[in-house]
Amino acid sequence: KYQFTDSVVAISSAIKDILTNFNVKNVEIISDAVAAKTLHKKRVEELFLNNQWYGKKIIATTAAFVPHKDPLTMVRAIGELHKLRQDFIFLHFGTGPLAHKVLHEINTLNISSCYKIMGFVEDIEDFFSVFDVFAMSSEEEGLGSSVLDAFIYKVPVATTNAGGLKEIVNERGMLCQVKDAKQLAKNIDQLLNDEQLRKQLVEKAYQYVIQEHSVEKIAEGYKTLFTGLLGK
Repeated sequence: KYQFTDSVVAISSAIKDILTNFNVKNVEIISDAVAAKTLHKKRVEELFLNNQWYGKKIIATTAAFVPHKDPLTMVRAIGELHKLRQDFIFLHFGTGPLAHKVLHEINTLNISSCYKIMGFVEDIEDFFSVFDVFAMSSEEEGLGSSVLDAFIYKVPVATTNAGGLKEIVNERGMLCQVKDAKQLAKNIDQLLNDEQLRKQLVEKAYQYVIQEHSVEKIAEGYKTLFTGLLGK
């Protein structure tokens, strides 16, 4: 179907490379837009009060339990982190067909006390207000738009370098190789320990996201594309 289009928009260089490998022509890169919203912290406070999580470091991910998100590596990373420290809670927001395997791995590693499966939650952005670190363990990723949310809400990021993640996180967060659970754990630990590093990365990430992923910037990209097509 792409052979019959005048232009195809890819949200990252990683997606453009995939399309180009399939001999798709006229591929333009216009990424995702992200805009901050007012966060409703009361619902988050109620959750923390009910679970007695106050005083804990909060690490989180928003990822479906599907193969390309590689949730088992996430579990193993938290297992490694638990060997280094026990002052945290990990919140995994998502559902999917690999949920039973994730639960089995959590129990095998004996980390059910700190690894909490939250399921699908609407208006997930509200919870970014309490995250100390946002993590992703993807094996494949077109862009990783949840990372952009972390950027705009000033949450430091530790993730794999899968696909578009490498492109947006480079020098704005901490990267590791795909499936490297130990290094992912070390990166999360470093972010929790090093306040200066955290501040530097968060500021770089925030400036990047408001400049390169604003609604206005992305809209201008489409306007330029449409104008060019009309000109032809």
